[in-house]
Amino acid sequence: MSSTGRAGAHRLRRRLQTELAVLRRSLAIPILLVTHDLEEALALADRMVVMHRGRGFRHRAASPGPNLRR
Repeated sequence: MSSTGRAGAHRLRRRLQTELAVLRRSLAIPILLVTHDLEEALALADRMVVMHRGRGFRHRAASPGPNLRR
């Protein structure tokens, strides 16, 4: 992919993240998002579960900060 294509994909991804965050807040409903992208998880999550080998690494969902510090 060209650098122009990557930049366009990055902008689209950020725009979709923003729209998803606004939608989640306005509807006040839970949304499950599975991602391997730490930046995306931190941008969208108000609670996070870290997975390891298909199981919750942390036994309780928590805000993103504590999961990353431990």
